[in-house]
Amino acid sequence: MGDFGNDFTFIPIGIYKLYTASRYNIPVMTEYKSGENVSYAICDLTNMYEQNGASYAQRGVLMNKEGGYVLIRDIITSDLPIEYYWFMHTKADVELSADGKSALLIQDGRRLWVGIIDGDGTFTVESATPLETSPN
Repeated sequence: MGDFGNDFTFIPIGIYKLYTASRYNIPVMTEYKSGENVSYAICDLTNMYEQNGASYAQRGVLMNKEGGYVLIRDIITSDLPIEYYWFMHTKADVELSADGKSALLIQDGRRLWVGIIDGDGTFTVESATPLETSPN
């Protein structure tokens, strides 16, 4: 549900209605591996986002115990120009880098770095309120 959880959504440019993923459309796990140091899963989310104009939507999550990191990768293709949003709710203090490509989350003395490693996106910090195009 786009602007309510730690997930993504996108809006076709020029179409000012946000369709949220249907709770009845279930992602399809297309690949997974569980290893001692590296585990990953890849899900096809196309059926959840095709009403937003996606011709393909995929999320992969890789956990690397030895390297001490988690990688989340979203791949979206659309025949329409889209605005892409990724939402994350946190109670942590957030320090954005000057270029907006990364952020440092700090909570209870612990630190977590998050970054955009591919693409033109940037992070912003906003109140947890629904988008103007939200159905709520």
